[in-house]
Amino acid sequence: MSVYWLVISQTTTMMPAVGQQEQSSPDLSTASSSKEDEMNNKHVLRQAQLARELQQLNEMLANKQQLAGQMMRSDEQLASVKLQYEVGTTCLHHLSLKTRKCLRIIEGLYSDLWMRAVEAYCIG
Repeated sequence: MSVYWLVISQTTTMMPAVGQQEQSSPDLSTASSSKEDEMNNKHVLRQAQLARELQQLNEMLANKQQLAGQMMRSDEQLASVKLQYEVGTTCLHHLSLKTRKCLRIIEGLYSDLWMRAVEAYCIG
């Protein structure tokens, strides 16, 4: 019988009383529930912050891609304008050479004509 009493006494001392268990259980569950709620709230807030940051990064990336596209188009347009300029400059250079050649021919013809006129005037 003493063994039985020892088991019962150990069981009762190790287990809290029924009233105590009911009081401590809601406190523990409320504390753990509020900790879980707090952790869930922190997690939700962190996820929202990360979502905002991701959205901002995506907007910045889209803006940079748009700017890069504009720069590429501008570079292509600039290359086209540069090519037109170079072709125009080359054409103008050739025209300038032809004009000089024609002017030299005209000056030569004018000199010859002037000499003939002077000779004709002197002779006649």
